[in-house]
Amino acid sequence: MTGNFIIDSDDIGEAETLLSATYTKLRLSEQSHGTPTRTRVWRTQIGSLNVDEFEYSYDLEYAAEPMDTIMLCRVLKGAIEDHLPGRPPEMFTTGEVAALGALDDTAYTGFVHRAVFTAISIDRCLLTEVAGPSRGGRKVSLTSSAPVSADASQHLVDVIDHVRHTVVNSDFTQEPFLAGTVARYLAATMLTTFPNTALAEPSIGDCHDGAPVLMRRAIAFIDENAHTDISPADVAAAVNVTPQALLNMFRLHRNCTPMDYVRRVRLHYAHLELVDSDPETTTVTQIARRWGFREFGLFMRRYVQTYGGEADTRSP
Repeated sequence: MTGNFIIDSDDIGEAETLLSATYTKLRLSEQSHGTPTRTRVWRTQIGSLNVDEFEYSYDLEYAAEPMDTIMLCRVLKGAIEDHLPGRPPEMFTTGEVAALGALDDTAYTGFVHRAVFTAISIDRCLLTEVAGPSRGGRKVSLTSSAPVSADASQHLVDVIDHVRHTVVNSDFTQEPFLAGTVARYLAATMLTTFPNTALAEPSIGDCHDGAPVLMRRAIAFIDENAHTDISPADVAAAVNVTPQALLNMFRLHRNCTPMDYVRRVRLHYAHLELVDSDPETTTVTQIARRWGFREFGLFMRRYVQTYGGEADTRSP
């Protein structure tokens, strides 16, 4: 991964000053006395989009002023505890995702427990741009820092990891169109991951029940593109509806989210490939990964739940 350290300090006071200058005014308070207070932030840029890797060697409490952006955080190690006014604390541990600074114009506090995490700053206006304004023309906002479900969280983790491992290492990171495309992709995925005002206030058009034709188009698009890295935003754009309308259609007509349906289609194609493939030359893991299932155990559970029995007698 290309990039450079923008913060690398053993002094918590210096780290507080640098973090305040880079993100928003905040205060840090050490909570693990006697432990080295190493704060490191490694930045990689995709055009104007910043992908930052944070590393804290100590436990700390933070208090941050409202931010213009939302920090989309994927925890790699340790834990982050987010406190929003009047809400129970939310704990995010290894393998989970959080939206720090989720609420508009709201200060927030919390704890970092010797954490390593990726943070991507997303402009709040992108939520309205990809979803369309909510009722009365109001902007779309998140209403919580925690995902709506474990599946939704895992999908966003996969998207962030794709950005971390693939996009930032591509030859096109400085292309002017790429940063906007990646940012909108992340914002659209956030709307299917976190509670938001678009979900709370669907429009009349988004609630319209006469969508069989659009559903068929969406299903056809998914079927034709299941082998690629498609998102709900891609499907919505293909059938010319908002992400909210797409979500409502799938809940109404398929009793699932668009990404749930994508995973079902991918599982179906993985099943067909398992049936037709040669066990001597192809492993179950190879087929699972080819269809987007990175965790073999999760693939096996879903396969057995859907098709019964064992996925295959060959080795993983």
